[in-house]
Amino acid sequence: MATGVSGGMFGDKPTTLYSEGALRVMEAMGRRGARRAFFISASAIEISPVLPAMVRWAAKNVLQRLLRHMYADLRVMESRVKESGLDWTIIRPPRLTNAAMGGRYRFAVNSFLPNCLSISRADVAHFVVHHAGDRGIFRGVVEVGY
Repeated sequence: MATGVSGGMFGDKPTTLYSEGALRVMEAMGRRGARRAFFISASAIEISPVLPAMVRWAAKNVLQRLLRHMYADLRVMESRVKESGLDWTIIRPPRLTNAAMGGRYRFAVNSFLPNCLSISRADVAHFVVHHAGDRGIFRGVVEVGY
């Protein structure tokens, strides 16, 4: 299942879609005894220290301000997920594109990727499918990108 808010950068409005949606998914998983889940967040929630200075400045002073409501809810979502007893993975992709799947991406667990600026939605899906059973990313925050 995938969810997201509409409105784009200039239509950011207060939302609880991510935090409440994740909570409902986790409740349903608990009722069924399911343990494994992926949650998609956003890389700019936390400013990567390995990005170029100008990109860090833009993420902090432009992106985080333009999408402050979405990021606030994503932070609540991440907190709830981390407090759960599930075998969760939070994926923090950078700018998502509609490019075709290439299968050639990089990822880092609980750390940052240098020059990680974009990834296609298809490659994020590829990552999820191919790493669903990877215990090395259980209860980890994964940055994935080119």
